[in-house]
Amino acid sequence: MLGNFDIHNPGNIRKSSDLFKGEVRPSSNASFKQFVNNEFGYRAMLKILSTYLKKGYNTIFSIIARWAPAFDNNNTSDYISFVSSKMKISANAKLSYSQLPTLVYYMTWFENGFPGNRSEITKAYALIGNNVNIGNGNSGNSTVKILFGSAAGVFLIYKIFQNGNNS
Repeated sequence: MLGNFDIHNPGNIRKSSDLFKGEVRPSSNASFKQFVNNEFGYRAMLKILSTYLKKGYNTIFSIIARWAPAFDNNNTSDYISFVSSKMKISANAKLSYSQLPTLVYYMTWFENGFPGNRSEITKAYALIGNNVNIGNGNSGNSTVKILFGSAAGVFLIYKIFQNGNNS
């Protein structure tokens, strides 16, 4: 599949009742969501994957098995192998929020046949505040600020400790 870039859906997110910021309704595609631009398509992907992590789907294997199940005509095992190989980690290694931009980059590569766009993924992170909460078990939250690197794809992580919520 060459992807759904004409409808700005780099993750090939199927239609559902969930409404995301930047989503166009009705979609011009019979099966997939449509977004106003690729950044909002990546943003929706990042939001979904963040929810997966919160629900315990925290490995490449469990995330992709849920994202692209074999019963929906996906080659799930090749997908898992591709992403695991590109990320250079075991398909069963536990992922953190800081790895989501890299995961999205390689998932969209597999989905579309070419790499994701790092600049658009960075903009998508900005659309969700460029912060993700990683509860530290204390009364406050530990927030990790993530910047997606360009050439090397390196993450610069700055820990910012806050009391309160960053939604």
